[in-house]
Amino acid sequence: PALSCNTCTSVTNVTMRVLKLRYLLSVGLLFLMWYCWPAKQGKSQSLNKVMENTEKSRDYYDYDTEGEQRSSSSFTSPSRSASSATENLSKEDLPKPITEPIPSKNLTSDDIATEVEEFLAENTIRKDTIVKECRNFVSESKSTGGYRRIIAKTMQARKPRAQMFTIDPRRSFAWCRTPKVATTTWARIMLQLYGIKKFGHYHSQMKRTEKRFISHWNKKKAVSSLVNKQRKYTSLLLARHPVDRLFSAFRDKILRKSIIVKNLNGGKKKPTFAKFLTFIAMNSPTTYNRHWKPNWVLCNPCRYKYDYIVKMETFSRDSGSVLRQIGAGDLADVNHLNGRGKSKRTAVNYEMLLKNVPPHILEKVLDIYHLDFVMFGYDKTDLEAILETKKALKVEVEKEEV
Repeated sequence: PALSCNTCTSVTNVTMRVLKLRYLLSVGLLFLMWYCWPAKQGKSQSLNKVMENTEKSRDYYDYDTEGEQRSSSSFTSPSRSASSATENLSKEDLPKPITEPIPSKNLTSDDIATEVEEFLAENTIRKDTIVKECRNFVSESKSTGGYRRIIAKTMQARKPRAQMFTIDPRRSFAWCRTPKVATTTWARIMLQLYGIKKFGHYHSQMKRTEKRFISHWNKKKAVSSLVNKQRKYTSLLLARHPVDRLFSAFRDKILRKSIIVKNLNGGKKKPTFAKFLTFIAMNSPTTYNRHWKPNWVLCNPCRYKYDYIVKMETFSRDSGSVLRQIGAGDLADVNHLNGRGKSKRTAVNYEMLLKNVPPHILEKVLDIYHLDFVMFGYDKTDLEAILETKKALKVEVEKEEV
């Protein structure tokens, strides 16, 4: 009887364990069903909301609230099917370009014709200069070697990112944006070409509006086509004296702290232009923030063909001529925006500006931006003279110390 009783007890224990296990599994399964299904739905809704908010704020962040120094993010294009709807729109379905009441310069038709003729003649010289100087730079770098050889190899392999372009497919017009070279003015012009009547933040509004006209995929194809001589898109590039552009970026982005760069303007101490140039010289140009990245990296006219080269020194005439050439003469009276309330800026005094810049730093900066100087026809003789003076003073100081 004792043996039989022990056997019964064992069977009962096993049965109870099995029942308990089945009960726990059932409860666990019900809990998972209850927990996971609403959470997934909620997460999906939250994700959609986050993506929507991100889409709205991404462009503004890109232009106005950048963090520490970083290179431009790589271009990513969504699937063709997701954004192909805009490609099927006819020209009649899209907004028509409008003309806002812009102050007229009271130019006669003869004056306009003269301006356009002058610009086109200079534009041909500018394009020929780019071709010649790019070829010379590559050949000379092979014999001289050093840092310029590194730049030449980088330039030959560098493709401009599609995100740096703004496209108007109706006019087959592509503009490569070079920050600190009248981008605010041309952002407004592009909005007017798109037919926008009410303006917000020009840059972010322009990028959002562009998506209504062309998908990311087709935009990337349009930009890639600029390598070819036979291309459908008319292209535009703006140029500015490299040191003037650097100083503008320093004043607008570093001093105002709209871009924070570690160990430069992140603390309470006011940054100097000499410290900014030191930061430039100690880093690779491909990693620069786009506001001071060289034009041979951003738009690389040595590889990509641009039909029109607009220079800041003759900005109004050049921009008006380009607009007339692409059939937007009603927008040709261009006023330079973002002037910080100053109608005219005094010329930069380079000797004072570079007074505290060490000679080896200045020499490195001139090497990094050398291609931008020669491509766009900017003379740097005065800067080289300043450099030689600094080197001579350094030699004298070293001799006195010895």
